Amino acid sequence: MPQQRADALFVLEDDPDDLAFIRRAVTRARISNPLAVRTSVSHARSYFERLDGSTAPALCIVDVYLPDGESGIDFLRWLRAQPAPIGSLPVMVYTVSMDAAHVTEAERLGGVRFVRKPVTEGTLTHAVLALGFVITSTTAERGAERRIERR
Repeated sequence: MPQQRADALFVLEDDPDDLAFIRRAVTRARISNPLAVRTSVSHARSYFERLDGSTAPALCIVDVYLPDGESGIDFLRWLRAQPAPIGSLPVMVYTVSMDAAHVTEAERLGGVRFVRKPVTEGTLTHAVLALGFVITSTTAERGAERRIERR
């Protein structure tokens, strides 16, 4: 089993085009955190169940509309029922949904940022900063890199 990265950005997204928007926004923002991508709620649960309790992603980006009969809101309910650090992870809900009930439920569950698709470098950066993260810059062999880190 591959080692889990504590600085990963966990992405629950089933649409390849929307995932490409996320990857492009992360790349254009020069953010070097690795992406841990899952395409269904069941695969997302498996990912988190394999974590050792001391390792958790820095941030979750969750789509509302997913396959297999479960939504991102269902996943968020499950996530919030988990012990810390998993249950208290910051979550960005990323969706095309204009449904006020989705916004209300995500906020009730602690989906602390609601971002409309498609994401751009600017909207991603603004949402990450609004969640209380900092984006640090470093100079690496490949040039300047930025990382999303908790304050």
